[in-house]
Parts: sequence; structure tokens; C-alpha cells
Amino acid sequence: MSNNAPAHFAGELNERFEHASRRARQVVEFNFNVAGMIVRLCFAGEALVPAICRALDHLKTDATDKPALTINLWDTVSTHTPMLPAPFGIESYGPHGTISGYCNESYQTVYDTNYGILMMLDYSAKRAFWWTRDAAHLPAHEKASPLRTLLHLWTRPMNCSLLHAGAVGNADGGVLLVGRGGMGKSGTALACLAAGMDYVSDDFCILRDDPEPRAFSLYSTAKAGDATLQRIPVLKSMRDSPAEFAPHRQEDEKEVFFLHEHVPSRIVDQLPITAIVMPQVNDGAMSMLSPVSASFMTTHVGPNTLFMLPNSDVSTISIFANVARKLPCYRLLVGSDPTPIADTVASLLPTPHKRTELK
Repeated sequence: MSNNAPAHFAGELNERFEHASRRARQVVEFNFNVAGMIVRLCFAGEALVPAICRALDHLKTDATDKPALTINLWDTVSTHTPMLPAPFGIESYGPHGTISGYCNESYQTVYDTNYGILMMLDYSAKRAFWWTRDAAHLPAHEKASPLRTLLHLWTRPMNCSLLHAGAVGNADGGVLLVGRGGMGKSGTALACLAAGMDYVSDDFCILRDDPEPRAFSLYSTAKAGDATLQRIPVLKSMRDSPAEFAPHRQEDEKEVFFLHEHVPSRIVDQLPITAIVMPQVNDGAMSMLSPVSASFMTTHVGPNTLFMLPNSDVSTISIFANVARKLPCYRLLVGSDPTPIADTVASLLPTPHKRTELK
């Protein structure tokens, strides 16, 4: 394989996007402020816009600064523009759909074989490409956390990291909520939101450690299962109809809530982080907090993030490890009553939190 193969493929993808744009007769552009950097999304036509932009709407900006990253997006069905024949064979597929020979210091290429989504990032050109066959058949998780793989790959060389974590708090400080799926991150974040705290995320955020630990919002969504909905019934008023959001959502998937459409004043783009908490679902009603070491926290959090994101390595979690060494770390046994959950998290904030219940 030629060393120029990734560059040649990127050029061909750019030509495909331009062709799709001509067929769609328009390019729809939006700018988003992602961790203090401008990310521009350019769509060939409007078919993908609702699915991709809805979870990012709270980050839209009118800023006209030169973008740090431009992502060109199109689908085949609405633009009548088929994807190129793949220049790589099945033997090139690696973990998470990474493509051997097309991933290096200059390029990253991923093909999601489960859902038919192709992504390529060109670091030097500060551009990326994202393609799927049909905008109408995007999976629920792609609508809830769009472009997650590209944004992870984009932030890898920077002094920040896309992390599988939530964050809540107030202007003076916040709590980073970490742990593998099903341990109680979302339920804890939503209990805190319902008690009036500011909300950055329940599942994924961007973590910086310069000059202080700080979590930045990516998506204004939250995921909740039946147990969380029973504990926090106000969420039921924020439901989409299944047909409106994700007609192809699996029965065992959590419901997704677009919080900025219902409580925009509580969705913030960033919080300073002053403590780290690992929730763990507990059978009892009460919630209990106990301190843990930074090494314990990193050991339990690191593998989960590495497993979920492509081309991850030690550098992916090094920022989190540094933050964990600086801040107090705790394990929170999460009880069934949401009030003590929020009160316990609030006790870790630098300034008192005034409880204001969602109505």
C-alpha cells in the first residue's frame, strides 16, 4: 500500500462531498463552540441536519472565527451520491472499525460496520468527512451523541480528552461522575439536575487540565431507564415520542432526553471540576460517600474509556489520571431516593447549593 493512500482517499472523499453538495443544491453550515474551539459542520443538503445537530444545539455560535475543525457530512439517499468503492479489504478492519494503513499521525479512518458510517479525519487540513447511506436510518445512539468518534480522534493530540463521564455542579465548582455504563452516572446526574444544579453531561464530556480541571459539554442529552424515570418523574414530561426520535431504537435501550429544549438555563457549556465521584447503584434507599485513592479511580475508569473509543491508548486517560491525583476522589453508593443523592453530591461543592426542584 502506498504511503499516499490516506491522502488520496481524503481527496476522493472531498470530491464525493462536493458532488453530493451539487446534487443537493446547497451546503448547510453551522458553527459550534466545542471546548472553546470552533467546529464547523457542513451538510450536503438538509437531511442529516436534525439528527446530527439536535444534541449539539446548545453549543451553536454565531462566531465567524476560523474553525479548528470542519466536518463535511452527507448521505447517499438524499443526495443520490453513492460512496466510493472501499480502497481497503476486510483484512484491514481493526478494533472499533479502525482501518489499517489509513490511520497514522496525519489521518484517522474508521468504518462502523454495524451501522454503515464512514469517518475520516485529516489532521493537517483540519477537516473530516462523515458519511452514511441513509439519514433516516441513523441509530438512536448516533442522534444522542453525534460525531463522538470523530471528536474523540480530533482531541487526542490536544491537551484535552473526550471522557466517558458526566459533570454537574455550579459556577464555583463541579463534580465529575465516572464509571462504566449501568453504575449510576446518568441517574446521579439527573438527580442533581432535578435538584437545581448546573448540568454539563451524564455520559460524555471533554476534560481539560490547563490551567485547572474543567469539564466541557458536548451533548445536551441524557439517558434514563425505567428505574430513573420512576425516581425522577418530572423527566416523563420531556419525553419524545418513539417515532419522533428513534424509530429504530432497541427495546433495551434507555430513553434519550434533549434537556436544553426543556431546561435550557440549567445546561451549561463548562464547569470547573473540584471532585471526582464514581457512583455505584445500591439496593438501599440512602446514599453513602466514601473516599478512594486516585489510583483506584484511574484503574476503574481508564479501561472503560479505552474500550469505548477507537485508537485509544494511555494518552487517552493521562489527563484524567493527572486530574484524579489533584482532586479528592469518592465512591458513592447510590440509593433509590434521589434527594439524598443530590444532597450528597452538593456537599462536595465549594459553595452551598440552593435546592430548586424542577417542576
